[in-house]
Amino acid sequence: MEAIRDLERRLISEVLATAPNKSEAIKMLGISRRTFYLKLKEYGLTRL
Repeated sequence: MEAIRDLERRLISEVLATAPNKSEAIKMLGISRRTFYLKLKEYGLTRL
């Protein structure tokens, strides 16, 4: 299960680095806005 969390965190980090804004990052990830912000908090990632 830890491997999945690590993969998810890396994927979100890469999308944050390449997406021009939050809306595009959410579209690229194919998740809801709520899930996006929950994942940012869960993984301690910086918002765009």
